[in-house]
Amino acid sequence: MVRMHCLTFQFYGMAYNPRYHQLPIADLKRRVGATAIDFVSAWLIGVLGGSVLGPGFGQWLSFVVAWFVLRVLVVQNNRGQSPGHWALDMKVVHESSGRMPRFEGLARREGALGFACSLVFISFFSYGVLLFVLGLPIGYDLWMASTDRELGQTLHDRWGRTVVINTVRGYSLDLKLRDWFEDFREKSRRY
Repeated sequence: MVRMHCLTFQFYGMAYNPRYHQLPIADLKRRVGATAIDFVSAWLIGVLGGSVLGPGFGQWLSFVVAWFVLRVLVVQNNRGQSPGHWALDMKVVHESSGRMPRFEGLARREGALGFACSLVFISFFSYGVLLFVLGLPIGYDLWMASTDRELGQTLHDRWGRTVVINTVRGYSLDLKLRDWFEDFREKSRRY
């Protein structure tokens, strides 16, 4: 007898696993928010590291190292959650097993995204047109996620064979901010 949840079918060259439908796939807006939190954290470390290592290359090197630490080493030791994913209740899992991805998969995933984010980091210290040109890889990555209706995988997710899912473990920053704004709006209407 064959168990259905273990089957993997080939469909136009892509593997189809019914388990995907069991995973609570994270929303693209929340994923962008988590990446922005991690980007700002790595950016601040890069700017501070630039004051020690020197501007330009020192800032970029500090940013890349901080990105690797925040998005690979912390994720490995924090059950699949970077600080941004933890703040918004998400985690990274392997696409076929639903478990924590291996180090190699995380390094591939974050190497691709880290490269694109480092281009954006470089463009902050240059002219406006360069911001648009160097931001194109991030835009393409977001476009890939918006066109994938089933899993919402970006290009770096596909390279790392990962999926970002919702989880209960985290800080729920987005929900707390929403409640705070609703309370503020309600109190401002009273007065």
